[in-house]
Amino acid sequence: MRTKTRALAVKLVGPAAIGAGMGGALALSLLLRQLDLYRMMLDGSAPDATGMVVEASLACIFAIAAGVSALVWTLSGDQA
Repeated sequence: MRTKTRALAVKLVGPAAIGAGMGGALALSLLLRQLDLYRMMLDGSAPDATGMVVEASLACIFAIAAGVSALVWTLSGDQA
């Protein structure tokens, strides 16, 4: 049972890493396009910290979503 769980975890690492990269790229593109989000951060007390939090949050959201979708696809493929 442990080897099956470990094999599943190894299968999920790749999609989660890809999701984190995509989320980070999206966050950087949003921050660099000078949107309202960027102006809101500049008005705050620590714009650099706020930018890092926004980027990390989006990267984590994408990583979790990619990992969950890979889990669903992997589990549904095992039953067939």
